[in-house]
Amino acid sequence: MMKVWIVGLLISGLLNIFSAQPVLNTTDQEEGFSADYKKSTWYLQKLLKNQVERLSRNVPLEIEGKKITSANVIPHFYQSRDYHLAWNFPEDLNQLIECIKTIDHDGLLPEDYYLEILLKRIAKRDQLSPVQKVELDLMLTDAAFLMALHLKKGKLQKKTLVPRTKYEEEFSKGTPNFLFEGLQNHQVKQALLSQRPKHSFYQKTVKGIEEYQRIQKNKKDWSAIPFRRELKKGDTTEIVQLVRERLTLLNFYLFEPEFQSFYFDESLERAVKKFQSNHGLQANGVIGKSTIEALNVTPKKRLQALKVNLERLRWLSEDLTPNMLLVNEAGFQLFLFLDGKRRLKSKIIIGRTYLRSPEVQSRLEYIEYYPYWHVPRSITKNEILPQVKKNPSYLSRHRMSLLDYNGNVVNPSKVDFNQYSGGNFPFIIRQRPGSSNALGLVKFIFPNSYNVYLHDTPNKRLFEKENRAFSHGCIRVEDALYMSEILLDKTNGKGLTIDDILEEGKTVRYYFEQDVAVLLVYFTAFSDEKGNLLFHPDVYKRDRAIRSALNRRMR
Repeated sequence: MMKVWIVGLLISGLLNIFSAQPVLNTTDQEEGFSADYKKSTWYLQKLLKNQVERLSRNVPLEIEGKKITSANVIPHFYQSRDYHLAWNFPEDLNQLIECIKTIDHDGLLPEDYYLEILLKRIAKRDQLSPVQKVELDLMLTDAAFLMALHLKKGKLQKKTLVPRTKYEEEFSKGTPNFLFEGLQNHQVKQALLSQRPKHSFYQKTVKGIEEYQRIQKNKKDWSAIPFRRELKKGDTTEIVQLVRERLTLLNFYLFEPEFQSFYFDESLERAVKKFQSNHGLQANGVIGKSTIEALNVTPKKRLQALKVNLERLRWLSEDLTPNMLLVNEAGFQLFLFLDGKRRLKSKIIIGRTYLRSPEVQSRLEYIEYYPYWHVPRSITKNEILPQVKKNPSYLSRHRMSLLDYNGNVVNPSKVDFNQYSGGNFPFIIRQRPGSSNALGLVKFIFPNSYNVYLHDTPNKRLFEKENRAFSHGCIRVEDALYMSEILLDKTNGKGLTIDDILEEGKTVRYYFEQDVAVLLVYFTAFSDEKGNLLFHPDVYKRDRAIRSALNRRMR
């Protein structure tokens, strides 16, 4: 009996030893285990599982004062690995560190992904305690997931500009797979870069950042070129040589360094026109004040603009489709893409700086020819009613009708307009269709909460201006009729021509059978589908807040 009791006691003791649950967080808590045991894979699994389960219970986890952010994807990732450390192979580790170091090509900060701490710990990896090894693995994994999140969705939340730290539920479900496969195939860099937006706009704008980083590293003199007078082909002045040198630094012009010439020749004119076209200026080849100002913008400022707009492209990554109307408000331009190919580029007019056109993601619902214009109340109050009070014939001269709120036509001659202000005006003003209608001959409707739309205009002269912020918020399109013809052919295939429709002279709508996205965006710097790097003035002053938030460290 004594032998049985002793054996039982020994077995019980052994079971207690092997069922012990190690607790993390301090080196003291590792005491009681042998050195060989603490080096074992099994022990590291236990330590890692302990930390991961804390994250699963929504217990915050900090390492060197830095909070682990990817708490809703890390548990599933390590569970699928049976809690083995993920970053055992130097090849995988080196690829991740390279991605962090070069994440500034995407306009993001390497410091947001533990770079300094990771480099210090990796340098002394052989001397790390088991707890520190687990912490390093968790930080590496968190850096990878956070970087992937920022590449895919943006560092900032669009509405609040607060840094994005948590995966949305619908995005988190399949997220661990890309990293799991990247580690399994030792293609971590490829796995991370696969999270970038797929559209060529993004890829080419990244190359633009790399180009301007090279320009900045040259550390060439960027002193301001003085503006004294307009210069054109045939002029001779020392300013011509300064412009020639600046355009060469910007890769718009090639000449030998020893070549000195104050003469404005034809080759320089071509380079000036190309520069102007890419910077939202009239491409007339004349070096005026606005061209000199654009040439004087430093590479540092250009880089900041590119970084801001890469963030905007990440916000739009899921909205850029093969069929879309891309309306760039900052560039005063519209691009129509069908089946992934650009079919039209048109000048546009946007809202005044105090009546700013909004940024909208929607889809084209219908085109309307010979539209009526129901005058917005703000325009009625501030512009039309004062004119009618001065001149009662104003409405008839502008082909406008007066309606009550039931849609009945009211005779203006029987209304005493002087008794009304904008606040108590009980009528609706509607302009009849025709070539003089404020909306022109066609409008393009897409659902949005701002009640804005695209439309034609009878007044084409404003399209010749460089800065085209003249509307009340809706977008005027220079080539509206031609655009409608392209879209009509694409969506209906009925062989209708603009001439057929205009000849009838009737108000008619054509609804769309295929999805065409409408994106009212605001890009002050980006690369088009051909790789041309385009810069535009920040007419609405929207860049500053995004730039400040992007440059602010998360940790």
